[in-house]
Amino acid sequence: MSVKWMTGPVISNSPALWANGSQVLSGPSFSIRTVEDRDLLRVAQLLCESFYPPTSYWHWALPVLRVGIYQDLRTRFITQSPKHACFIAVKTGPGDPSAQNNIIGTVEVTLRSLWLLRQPVPYISNLAVAPNHRRRGVAQHLLLACEQAATAWQTHFLYLNVLETNIAAQQLYTKAQYCRSEQQGLWPRLRRSKRILLRKHLSTVTETGYRP
Repeated sequence: MSVKWMTGPVISNSPALWANGSQVLSGPSFSIRTVEDRDLLRVAQLLCESFYPPTSYWHWALPVLRVGIYQDLRTRFITQSPKHACFIAVKTGPGDPSAQNNIIGTVEVTLRSLWLLRQPVPYISNLAVAPNHRRRGVAQHLLLACEQAATAWQTHFLYLNVLETNIAAQQLYTKAQYCRSEQQGLWPRLRRSKRILLRKHLSTVTETGYRP
């Protein structure tokens, strides 16, 4: 997997970063940029399809869920917190103008409080990739964009949760050098959850050569 980083500063603490569609990096057939207002409906659709597939118990409620997800996205978009970013992966193709509107992946990262941690930390959520574009490096590039944002916020660790049953996602995060947080022992018992809390030390972003 080759990563082509954009030149110049790509992440800043400016609230305007959320809405300006800045391109962050690119892969072989897609690019990563910040979300724009016009993208929110498609992002909501992608999240709904990823987390509530038509074959699931929730298929009957998909229209309502999609509206709720869209409203949540729009609220965060309008708020424009300086410590929150939403990235999307957009399919690119030479001579195909419509490709720029083909959103194939998304992720959010925000500074938030977690159980047992003394201060807010950058936390990854809503990572989703369209089924026919998985295993092509899209998720890895989205994670790298989050790592850039967290580094720009001058934080040292990046956190996320993954379900114990989601083996494919665990393999993705292990490859990206996420490991179980030391708070993990208390997390499932107190929250009665089957989620695993993972974290990554951001110094590994440069140590592994992910960044120039």
